Amino acid sequence: DAFDTITSDPGQARTWVNNIESGISINSWRRLPIHEACIKRAPAWLVSELLSAFPESSSLTTNSGEYPLHLAVDKACAPEVVNLIIVANWNAIVARDQAGRTPLNIINHAELLEIDGNKVIFESLQRCHKTYMELQNAAKNEKATLVRK
Repeated sequence: DAFDTITSDPGQARTWVNNIESGISINSWRRLPIHEACIKRAPAWLVSELLSAFPESSSLTTNSGEYPLHLAVDKACAPEVVNLIIVANWNAIVARDQAGRTPLNIINHAELLEIDGNKVIFESLQRCHKTYMELQNAAKNEKATLVRK
């Protein structure tokens, strides 16, 4: 199974998979195991193993510009999975996919908010987004102050 594969060969977490057989197709995709895990709503322990084996995977996008956080939110993964990914890649909170959506944009739809656990994720993303923006503004202000000195 996936856990045995990752524990016996952690390098597999770095292996890109795709469906391109010949040429480029509009339906083609390219993903890492972390992306697949999010799409398939893998349990938190497996996502944790994938992130441990290849921490940088949380910062890499699919060919559609989706970070693992976008996929975890879109596929209604467990709140624990979303939190693991946020911790691994804080910047994904404000990242936009090729459609221009942030994870908060994705989850902020009535049908997704009706799914158990998604309200918790939505509220968590709102708090994280607010904190992220406050920290970015504070850093920008501090930098401006240093430049003026």
